[in-house]
Amino acid sequence: MSNRKRKELTDDVLQDVMIPKLWTLRRIPGRYRCLLPVAVMKRYQCVVVGGEGSILTVAITKPTDTCIFHTIGALTGCTIFPVLVEPVRMRLLIRRIERLEYAYYASMNSLAFYYALQQRSMLSFLINCHER
Repeated sequence: MSNRKRKELTDDVLQDVMIPKLWTLRRIPGRYRCLLPVAVMKRYQCVVVGGEGSILTVAITKPTDTCIFHTIGALTGCTIFPVLVEPVRMRLLIRRIERLEYAYYASMNSLAFYYALQQRSMLSFLINCHER
């Protein structure tokens, strides 16, 4: 069988397997944002958008890439329910998640100075108490 015929048969089979499409996906709830590392989201162009019990709803851009389901299933230990999202919207979602993570860690870095100052003052307090 030629590669062209095999591809046509594969496309026909994939058309029979209908994956629902999300049209209005703008934000990802915080509890689902942290389930996958950003590197995995960027590599596979996927985002966890919901879940119920041991089933996760994962937005994907390529319905033909079935290795995503096995990879995410192995990472999370959950069954994957895929939904399709436009590639442009997926890039925007991943960019938004990256910005939120950057803002979160940047705020923690700005607190690092105060944390060090707090540790120093606590240490000096304990030393003064011990000397008396």
